[in-house]
Amino acid sequence: MKKTLVLGFLISLIFFTVTTIEAGSAAEAKPNFSGNWALDLGRSNFGRLGPAQFKNARMTLKISHREPQLKIARQASMNGQTRNQNLIYYTDGRGEANPNLLTNEMMNSKTKWEGVKLISRSLSSMAFNGQAINIEAIEKRELSSDGKTLTITNTISSPRGVDIVKLVFARKS
Repeated sequence: MKKTLVLGFLISLIFFTVTTIEAGSAAEAKPNFSGNWALDLGRSNFGRLGPAQFKNARMTLKISHREPQLKIARQASMNGQTRNQNLIYYTDGRGEANPNLLTNEMMNSKTKWEGVKLISRSLSSMAFNGQAINIEAIEKRELSSDGKTLTITNTISSPRGVDIVKLVFARKS
């Protein structure tokens, strides 16, 4: 009886220790996206939208990342028009509202970690040719192992189908 009790205690202690170490490792493995980033058009993929209409596009991101807050100052320009936007995300899933890059309309999203990838999910409705259409957007952010490349993959689902746009950013500082 005493041996069983001691053995049970040891197994529980080992399990608790392993679980604590794994949880600590997972927390430490989350990347920090802070820095200044510039869009690399040559490595980006605009999916069905095609690269031709984005050949003169420019985008920079200035990111300040202090868990659970991710602040992004985004400057995007295309065809002589520039848009500056300040975005804020909360990695703990509480939710946020940020302007859409193309329309500047506010979109609600929830952001959380999935392993080392930071995922934001949003649902929105917009009018198109007099009809309301629902759009689901998933934005996945991931940092390369050397910390020099930030990849943001946007998956947009609408009645037109699924569009995937991969934006690749190079670290400037």
